[in-house]
Amino acid sequence: MTQQTCLICTTIVVIYAKQAKVSRDDPSGWQRNLVSISEGQVARYSNPDRDHRGHGQILTTRAIRLHRAPNLYYPIRNPHTGKDVWPDRSRVWGFDEDATRKNVKQKLIWWPEGRSKPDEEVL
Repeated sequence: MTQQTCLICTTIVVIYAKQAKVSRDDPSGWQRNLVSISEGQVARYSNPDRDHRGHGQILTTRAIRLHRAPNLYYPIRNPHTGKDVWPDRSRVWGFDEDATRKNVKQKLIWWPEGRSKPDEEVL
C-alpha cells in the first residue's frame, strides 16, 4: 500500500430536488443514481487491526515542514511503549493537538508493529 499525505479536508454535497420520485416508474421525479465501486477502489481498504468499525484506509499522519506549521510539531505518546514520539522536522504531524487527542480517543491513530511513527486510520 502506498502512503498518502492526509490533511483535514471535508467535502459536503447538498442536493435539492423539486420533486422526488413517487414510484420507480415516475419519469418526472429525482432519484439518486449510485455508482458502483470498482475492484481497484475496494482493494485500497483493509482492516489490519480488525477494527469493529470495518475496513478503512491507513494514511500517514505526517504532512508539511515545521517552518510552515510550527503548531503541528508536538509529541504523541506511543500507547505500547509509553514513550513520546516527535515528528521529523521535515514532516510534522498533519493534525493539531486537539484533533490528534480526539483521534487517539476514537482509536483512529494506528501504531504499526515495528515502526516508531503512527498512521491515521480513515474508516
